Amino acid sequence: MKPIIFYENKYEDNHLMLCGIYVCKALKNLCLCVVDMLHFFKRLIKRYPFVALFVVVFTAVIFSYVEIGKARAERDKLSHELYVMKQKTEKWENIKNR
Repeated sequence: MKPIIFYENKYEDNHLMLCGIYVCKALKNLCLCVVDMLHFFKRLIKRYPFVALFVVVFTAVIFSYVEIGKARAERDKLSHELYVMKQKTEKWENIKNR
């Protein structure tokens, strides 16, 4: 049976250095994950080009409907505020003309 050998940790007193090492490793793994995801999407688009085209067009249509809805809501809100202001000015003009 082999004896158990214990090594001294060279980063035992320098915790900031150890934290930096693990942050760098985490960033490296995150970058590798992003690269793998991009490679997966590339393969998927090459294998199913019409599905990818359909997904892009579908998301563009959905986003455009959402933005058009936001613009209409903003227009309606400003139109209502304009109507309220006109009513108030007419009311003040009627009071002033009495």
